Amino acid sequence: MNPFQTTRGGAALCVLLVAAALCGCQRRDDNAAAVAPAEAASARAAADQAAADSKKATAAAVHAAANAVDDTTITSTVRYHLSSSTELGLKELSVETHNGRVSLRGTVPDAASRDLATQVSAAVQGVGSVDNRLTVLH
Repeated sequence: MNPFQTTRGGAALCVLLVAAALCGCQRRDDNAAAVAPAEAASARAAADQAAADSKKATAAAVHAAANAVDDTTITSTVRYHLSSSTELGLKELSVETHNGRVSLRGTVPDAASRDLATQVSAAVQGVGSVDNRLTVLH
């Protein structure tokens, strides 16, 4: 018997096994081809959403930074104008700003100085309101 000879049954079995394997591969490829566009669309939507979220977060961070700079500028400007006013005669002064709202704390010699501090503070660009908690000494 020749070692390279096969029986007809063995050859038919080999052909059937190869055909079955190829048919199974084809089905997987069809399924993969059908699933791939759906997965790609889902991934694209997730990427678009992540980009939008990132854009919103960046805009919020820029807005917060701009507000912090504005508040710091307002505080410095109010403090400068109050301290350079010879009419006020301020003894102690604390100026804080949050979102354009200026808070004044400290002591002044009289009620007129207290009112003038409010007017000077309110005149600074960017000030939305003044919370005057200055205490009159006399």
